[in-house]
Amino acid sequence: MHLARPVGISAMSFFFVFGMAMSGLAALSLAFPGGVLEPMANQPPRALRARRVGQPASFLMATVSP
Repeated sequence: MHLARPVGISAMSFFFVFGMAMSGLAALSLAFPGGVLEPMANQPPRALRARRVGQPASFLMATVSP
């Protein structure tokens, strides 16, 4: 017997996988400042000077994306 999966469950699964991938990308861009992922941030110069948040934020984003 084959039960069809509801569309809402499939949509939520896609949403969570997409969120996991984006948080992993954010963790990488915070862990390696000035790398190839830097242009995606598009931060103002004042935010670029305040990079002290990078390491703790990178750790938090990495915990969200297993």
